[in-house]
Amino acid sequence: MKILNNRGFLDVKKSMTLAVWVYPLSGGPIVSYSDGSETQCGVQVFYTKTDRKLLIFKLVKRNNKFTTEIEVEMKDNQWSYIAATYDFASGKAALKVNDSRKEQFVGHFHLATNHAIMLGSVNNYHFAGRMFCFQIYKKALNKTQLARAKTCTKCLQV
Repeated sequence: MKILNNRGFLDVKKSMTLAVWVYPLSGGPIVSYSDGSETQCGVQVFYTKTDRKLLIFKLVKRNNKFTTEIEVEMKDNQWSYIAATYDFASGKAALKVNDSRKEQFVGHFHLATNHAIMLGSVNNYHFAGRMFCFQIYKKALNKTQLARAKTCTKCLQV
């Protein structure tokens, strides 16, 4: 599914949180800022099943230069709440899968969030599984805020 970034409404530039419930069956992109080309991909969260089952948060600078990846192990064939955060002020990024969380300093830069958002697909790569309650915030949510977002009642009303 493609969500257009009209008038830059979804272009968070600095701090952000991407959160979603996922039930992965196989590897693939979960959330990607992308215009659909191989060369213009921004921030991404994807699941890979090679020798290890990993959720990966790929941070990309505004000039489309890759910076770093954060990886956390994630099981397939079960529901998991995932959240990827970046805080411009502290320069820290984090990736959370249920109760596992990895945080690291990545530096201070503007994010490549100036593309459309692709859910479950980018270019010719597809995520096999289910997603529920995708949320995007223009700030890095803390532990308490993420716990509240995890039980979002607006999503349960759908």
